[in-house]
Amino acid sequence: MSVWNKLGSLLRGQARESVEWLVDANALRILEQELHDADGALVAARQQLTLLCAERIGLERERAAQQQLLQKREAQARAALAQGDESLALEVAGLVARLETQSSEQDRQISHLCAQEARLKARLQASAQAIQEHRRELVQVRATASAQQASEQIGSHQHQLQGRMAAMQESLIRIRKRQQAFEDREQAARTLLDEENDAPLERRLQAAGIIASHDAHAVLQRLRQSDSSAPEAGDAR
Repeated sequence: MSVWNKLGSLLRGQARESVEWLVDANALRILEQELHDADGALVAARQQLTLLCAERIGLERERAAQQQLLQKREAQARAALAQGDESLALEVAGLVARLETQSSEQDRQISHLCAQEARLKARLQASAQAIQEHRRELVQVRATASAQQASEQIGSHQHQLQGRMAAMQESLIRIRKRQQAFEDREQAARTLLDEENDAPLERRLQAAGIIASHDAHAVLQRLRQSDSSAPEAGDAR
């Protein structure tokens, strides 16, 4: 069994060396394809940003209509109070309270979408700049590869030296890619953590009484205070 295990290790080592050689031999083609894939991902991300903006615009339109209906219900509640119909005023005030609650939820959703939109725009801008920088590096690497091919005719010593320099350049590129992938994962983890922390914060603020709640009695009390503080017609003259 020990011999068979060693044979399996040898075969795996040969396969790994063959794969690494294939990757190193086609580094330029791989980089070009990776840039092409990055462009496609950037286009898809921009489409997602468009959908996000459209959702925010729709919510803002709904909020505007909600505000108009809220003002209408408040006017109706005031009219019922002026006629002395407490029951009808309380019923309308209940509608006002529900509308205010819905409006507050819409404001929270719109704020959340705006924050997501800003973060996504920043990421897209950074990604576009990174792709452009890699394109410039690709031009430089191509020029270096051409120079290396021309220098092969000079002699075996210089050929080996240029080959080592190319290998170091490719290794550096692969290291940068791994570091960039790690930073991307860290950024994604921080973004998810920030989004998960939004809901507990809202609950703690409401429990502490910082976020006001809406109910029918509170609406009536506010309307009474608003009407009582308004100057009468004789006082206005």
